[in-house]
Amino acid sequence: MERHHKIGQTIKFFRQLNNMNQDTLAVGICTTSYLSRIENGLVEPNETLYRMLFEKLQLDFTTYVEEGKNQEQLIEQIYEKLLSNEKINEEEMEQLHLLYVQRTSPSLQMQVDLVYCRYLLSQDCMEEAGGILASLDDLLSPSGSREWQLLVAVKTYYELMIGNYDAILNREFQSNSKFHLSKSSSFEQANYVYHLAFASHRAYQFSLAKLYIQEAIQLFKHQYKPLFQLKLYSMYGVILNGLGQVEDALKEYHAAIDLLHHVPSIATDVQWSSIYNNLAFAYESDKQYTKAITYYEKALTYKKDIHTLINYTRTILFGGEQELFSEKLHELSKNDFTQGTHQQMQFFLMQAFEQIDGLESLEEFYKIEKKVFKYFIEEQHIELILSYGPLVAKMYENSKQYKRAVELYRLLFETSEKMRQRVAGGYH
Repeated sequence: MERHHKIGQTIKFFRQLNNMNQDTLAVGICTTSYLSRIENGLVEPNETLYRMLFEKLQLDFTTYVEEGKNQEQLIEQIYEKLLSNEKINEEEMEQLHLLYVQRTSPSLQMQVDLVYCRYLLSQDCMEEAGGILASLDDLLSPSGSREWQLLVAVKTYYELMIGNYDAILNREFQSNSKFHLSKSSSFEQANYVYHLAFASHRAYQFSLAKLYIQEAIQLFKHQYKPLFQLKLYSMYGVILNGLGQVEDALKEYHAAIDLLHHVPSIATDVQWSSIYNNLAFAYESDKQYTKAITYYEKALTYKKDIHTLINYTRTILFGGEQELFSEKLHELSKNDFTQGTHQQMQFFLMQAFEQIDGLESLEEFYKIEKKVFKYFIEEQHIELILSYGPLVAKMYENSKQYKRAVELYRLLFETSEKMRQRVAGGYH
């Protein structure tokens, strides 16, 4: 029935393009009411009737069918490449852009728009991509159609990029899009479920994330796409670490390192930096600060990104290496950070720690840490509250500033309880 609906859309598009009403097109071929039902995909007429309607619109039905197949094959080929992080050649890109701009393929237009949107996301053109998704939002409802499958997959990827994790999980909970994707390729399904795992982890739904990543691993079984396999190893490790299963997490990370050694084509500086950063964070979470520092240093030999630098400096602080901490902190500046990010807030807090002996009172430190913890709470950076909280609370306790120490210990208790519930439960 979906095929007939698409043909009906095409007939309606070219009828309107030719300023022809339904009565004029239908005369001598079928009744006007039957034509209306054809255009709305409510009936399945025979091919002869289609040919007659197309001929009256000065179109060739055979050519339409062949062109449609070729166009559909093209956009599916491009979409597969986008999912696999493969390069799209210039000819493919030109054809996709032409289909998007000319808008002369009504039966495939939504698919074209969504694949083009996915391409824009790969180029970080967030505003334009967001506009395309917004224009399609109310036109589709949950179903097994190719349009819905693409909408869910592309929208999920967009929401991951903007950090709207709850929207992803809510939609899956309400529409069961995973089921509607079950007729797509196993690689597409694995991609989508991987993104559900990613969103669940970022929403601190670690048990749910583990279920999703295990499902993605099963769906991906027996396929050779090394970069996606690397993503699965890394994400599984991150999730296991979140659940406190550090040894199991380390196994996944070392499997990823082994893969990078054996597949040079994916062994970029970015990938090496990322995997060593993950390894370091696992050791940091387990309070093995010396090992964590070693791996953060390895990550930094590949890429000196601000995320790894702040993790590295924080671990030196927690490890109690005051001299090295001061040295590394002084290598950073507030201009290194994007305004209002958790990295910037951590920098301000560590800077306050480093300068505390030179302050006449704790008043200035109090103002800074209060602002930082307010940000952590509002942005739900649970791990950062649990990381920095004990250190700050202990400092106040040692300074006999018991009121603020008690407030922080209460915050730590409430946050730990929230973390425990999220780790133990699923998404509701």
